[in-house]
Amino acid sequence: MLRDLLGDEVFFSGLKEFFAAYKFTAAATGQFRRMMEKVSGRDLNDFFRLWFDSHLLPNAQVRYSIEEQPAGVLLKIRVSQLNEDFVFPLWIAWQDENGSHRREKLIVDRKSQEFEFPLPGPIGKLDVNPGRAVPGKFLVGKD
Repeated sequence: MLRDLLGDEVFFSGLKEFFAAYKFTAAATGQFRRMMEKVSGRDLNDFFRLWFDSHLLPNAQVRYSIEEQPAGVLLKIRVSQLNEDFVFPLWIAWQDENGSHRREKLIVDRKSQEFEFPLPGPIGKLDVNPGRAVPGKFLVGKD
């Protein structure tokens, strides 16, 4: 999940620096977090606090709607976290009108968030959290 959150380039750069700094020594999770923060320029405390220091998992409601637009459709997605405010990357996937598969990454970092995707045409079934990449409970429904 951290790799999806930061992106490949930043994540692997952080791993490289972490391994170089702590080669042949013991290292703690906090040292890994600080190295990833240094490389990414982001405060990762909220991500690590709940994923590493608690027994909780996300519990979220994901609602979506598809609105007709002059140039296609507008896919609107609302993610509402029902317990703690987790930080995580949430993938959504669908098949477009040409049969091509499409995936988008949503960065969920607040209690309630909305995302919009203007699309050229109708979509097939929406798959939220394909492959259950993020553990937890995701209640998905259409508005």
